[in-house]
Parts: sequence; C-alpha cells; structure tokens
Amino acid sequence: MLKYFWNTIIILIFFSVILISIALIKQEINQEKNILKTPITEKFQEVLTDTLKQNIEKYHNDILQNLEMTKQDIDKIITENVDKTFDELINNNVDKYLDFHYSVIGEYTELFAFTFGDMNKVINEKLLGKDFDKTINKLSQEIVNNSYLKIQRHLQDIEIIATKNVDLELNKNGLENLKLNIKENLETNLLDMKATILTTAIATKLAISISSKISAKLALKSAGKTATKLAASTTAASGGITCGIAAPLCGIAFGTITWFGTDAIVISADEYLNKDDFKQEIISSLNEVKLELKEQYKPLFTELEKISQNYQEKIKETKILEKRKVIDNF
Repeated sequence: MLKYFWNTIIILIFFSVILISIALIKQEINQEKNILKTPITEKFQEVLTDTLKQNIEKYHNDILQNLEMTKQDIDKIITENVDKTFDELINNNVDKYLDFHYSVIGEYTELFAFTFGDMNKVINEKLLGKDFDKTINKLSQEIVNNSYLKIQRHLQDIEIIATKNVDLELNKNGLENLKLNIKENLETNLLDMKATILTTAIATKLAISISSKISAKLALKSAGKTATKLAASTTAASGGITCGIAAPLCGIAFGTITWFGTDAIVISADEYLNKDDFKQEIISSLNEVKLELKEQYKPLFTELEKISQNYQEKIKETKILEKRKVIDNF
C-alpha cells in the first residue's frame, strides 16, 4: 500500500512540475508578445545650434576661393568696359581731331583758346566729345551695377555653403530675415559706391594731359612763324613802294596774304612731318588716362571684401533650429 501511495505522490509532483513549467513558459511568451505589440513612439525636439558657424569655418577655404573668383570677374568687367570705351574714342575721334588740329581754323581756335580761353574745353569738345562726361558716368554705372551682381552671386554661394545639412523649411523665416537684412545693406552700399566712383574729373585730367602736349607744338609753330613774318614784312614794304599811292593797301594785302599763306605752308609741313608722332602721343595719353580710370574702380574690390566678411559674421551669429529625435518606451 505504501508503495502505491508514494508512487501516486511522485506522479502528481511530476505532473505539477510539468504544469508549472508550461505555465511559466506560456507567461513569458505572452509577455514578449505584449512587448512587441507595444509601439515605440518617436518624438522630435527643436533645438538651436551653431551649424551655420561650423559650416562657415569648415569651408573657409572654399569661400576664399569663391571670393578670388569674384574679384577676377569684377576685374574683367572693369577691363572690358573701359577698354571698349577708349577704343571707340580712339577709333572715332582721334583722326577727326587731327584733321581739325592741322587746319588754319584749328590752328587759330587752339591759339586763341590758349591765350584767352579754355584749352581744356576745346580738347573736350574736339577730341573727347561734348558728351564725354556722360559717357564716363554711363560707363561707371554699368561697371558698378554689373559688379554688384557678381557680389550678390558671391553672397548666394556663401549661403549655399553655410546651409549645408540645414533644414531650410524649418529655418525659412530666420534665413529670409537674414537675406533681407543683407539685401538692404547691399543696396545702401551700392548707392554709396556710386556716389564715390561716379566722377567727371577724369575728363579734365585727360584734357590737361593732351593740351600740355599741344601747347608745346604750338609754341614751336609760333616761333617758326615769327621768323617768317619778318621776311613777310620786308616783302609787304617792298610791295608798298611799288604800289605808289596805294602802298598802304598793297602792304596790308601782301602782309595778310603772306601771313595766312605762311600758316598754310607751316601747318602742311607740320602735318607731314609730325602728324603720325602726334597721333601716337595722343593715343599714349588716352591709354595713360585709361589706366587711371581703371584705378578709380579699385574701391569695388575693397567693398567686396567688406561685404563678404560682414555677411559671414552675420551668418555665424545666426542660430538655426534642428530637430533632435527623442524615443519613448525604450
């Protein structure tokens, strides 16, 4: 009997252990299923960062390279526009001026301008043209405006570099305000630069440079004509003796004819001997002033560097928003 009793107890214990084990395993499985069924929620938190500053510093060399390319573009704008203006001036006006200069009318116009008038004004009108000041102002306007387009492009390139890996939509308002501020400053700088560069003084400098060369030639001509006038006076006096009662009139007539005849001969000889050299002197003077004019646009390069640096500093001071992921139930 005892044997059956303990056998029964052992069997019951065995089945109990099996049942408990099965229950524990099932409970563990259910817990795992519940965990898998529980959703993991993701949250995003917006935080301010200095990503723009980091990008500006990281890609500093790229920005410098872009700056140098912009300088080259502006230098090309200056060179091409100034060269074109002066090439047109040389091709259209120099020969016309020489025709005027080597004429009796031109001779006396310049002589009286030196003595009683304004030689620079004569040079401006006959060589440079009456609208030369306007031409230079128009040239300057075009150079400044086109240069500022290049500056704007440079700033856009800086913005592209600075906003790498930045959520543009999230920071749309902040970046728009920054660009608006820069645009207003750029427009103000543009007005100031135009006021600084646009000048008519270059026309006066050119006229003075050329008139100094012309005055030297006129002095030589006058010396030659003075010697000729002495001979003409003798001829006129002889003519007066021959004419008898009409001697005074004959003397005046001979003197006048001799004077202007001598002028024509001297001018023709001067043109034949010196015209080509004088033309080259005028062209050299124009080229010298052309270089001076190009120098007047150098402030554009300084302005470019200042605007670029200010824009970079503004960007580095600007904080931007980034979405940082936050995970719950994990």
